[in-house]
Amino acid sequence: RISYLVGAGHSYQTTICKGMDGPPQVALETQKVIDRFVVENHWHERQQEIVRRLDRDGEAFLRFFVDHDGFTRVRFIEPDQIATPNWLASVPSASFGIQTDANDVETIRGYYVDDELVDAGEVQHRRANVDFNVKRGLPLYTPVRKNLRRAEKLLRNMSVVAEIQSAIALIRKHRGASRSGIEQFV
Repeated sequence: RISYLVGAGHSYQTTICKGMDGPPQVALETQKVIDRFVVENHWHERQQEIVRRLDRDGEAFLRFFVDHDGFTRVRFIEPDQIATPNWLASVPSASFGIQTDANDVETIRGYYVDDELVDAGEVQHRRANVDFNVKRGLPLYTPVRKNLRRAEKLLRNMSVVAEIQSAIALIRKHRGASRSGIEQFV
């Protein structure tokens, strides 16, 4: 899926919009900023990891930090770092570690990262396999998780039986032989 969706990464090209006048130098300077962002944030690798996290965890959280030079840095937030603090456990608008508007679950105000509220403008939350009004995503294999566990158990049991069968060298049947005759054979 990573190769299909992202491959080696997307490329970005700045241009002046059609019908707009602007000096070409603006497009060149903008391209430099984008190129620096891609390199310094390892954006191509990060895109691949986003797909991996969406499949595995059902969501990916990106946090944006602006440094003293005004440059934006991107870092992942682990899904288990996003949780509702104990003192807000009974507040529905703060469920699943996501603070929303009290009357609108789709209006996100912030994320509780290690019990600290981080403004929604600093976090990009990508969710998979859920509807728009669901706060957290679901891993890709959630619907078939039980079947995968059963298949794993079956393979384990089959390998144990095969191991037992391979340990037995020979089973011999003696028809019409007496007990003393078999003991003599042994």
